[in-house]
Amino acid sequence: MGEGVIFTRMIPAPGVIVKYGLALGIAAAGVLLLVNLYAGYRHLQKARTASAANLEGVRRPAPAFEAVDQEGRAVTLETLRGKVWVAGFVFTNCQGPCPVITRRMAEIQERVRDLENARLVSLSVDPARDTPEVLQDYARRNGAEEGRWLFLTGEPEAILRVVKEGFLTAVQPVEGSDQVIHGTMLAVVDARGEIRGFFEGLAADAPERVAERLRALHGE
Repeated sequence: MGEGVIFTRMIPAPGVIVKYGLALGIAAAGVLLLVNLYAGYRHLQKARTASAANLEGVRRPAPAFEAVDQEGRAVTLETLRGKVWVAGFVFTNCQGPCPVITRRMAEIQERVRDLENARLVSLSVDPARDTPEVLQDYARRNGAEEGRWLFLTGEPEAILRVVKEGFLTAVQPVEGSDQVIHGTMLAVVDARGEIRGFFEGLAADAPERVAERLRALHGE
């Protein structure tokens, strides 16, 4: 080697090593969380697949509930009496299937725009965090038509009981996280307050199938 050429070995300071290790740890934890969320959603999906077709023919009373919409207005099952509606289950901070389900609901909104008595209802599965103000922003960002598409929250224990026991939808908070694993079915309800079928909300043809069912019920 020529004279005057000096090769130096860069050794990170201890603080840099700690910060680097911490960053790697956080990144690894984030990846693990996403993997666990995906596994959870896949488990729920597989559990439903065998009977999904039969669920479209389900008939059972819709659960009574007391909630508040994105405008701060009280909403109950009686508020929706005389309307045909579809219920979906999401939360605003969702890193899983909620964006897809919300897009499906937006498509349904477009397909039933001509039906005066058709409504859409998105119930939060994280009602403690999803306040009316938070839901109002989420509704606006997703093109919800005021008075047509309601985003509901309320007393957490009561809302989650309605979702799980009334709409037969699984809800499981992820330990150590702000995420919630939950079912992705959409429930169609008739004007008398009876559930008239569950449809897979992640399916590409969900908007068409749900709108078709709403249209048929609207004419009853």
